[in-house]
Amino acid sequence: MKATLLASMLVSATSFATYQLTHAVTVDPSFSPDGARMVYIVVVAGKEQLFTADADATKPIQITHDDWNHEDPAWSPDGRKIAFVSLNPTANAWPSAASSAN
Repeated sequence: MKATLLASMLVSATSFATYQLTHAVTVDPSFSPDGARMVYIVVVAGKEQLFTADADATKPIQITHDDWNHEDPAWSPDGRKIAFVSLNPTANAWPSAASSAN
């Protein structure tokens, strides 16, 4: 599992203190059956959210937007849907469309 740490920093003009504005860790990439796209997890504000992107990591799209962690994303054999585990105890088990534009 490869992890990448991304952060944006802000330096105060008066105290020269540094404040972290964003923090994201990218993990668990899974490539579509044709190899053209990938789904991966980004930790956003402490929650694991799912993103898709082209295989070269361009055109990222966030596909989950909630307060629950999501794990183990996997593509359907035809590459049209993504199944994943939601750690929401009240969630239904439905696969997500491969993009947020349904």
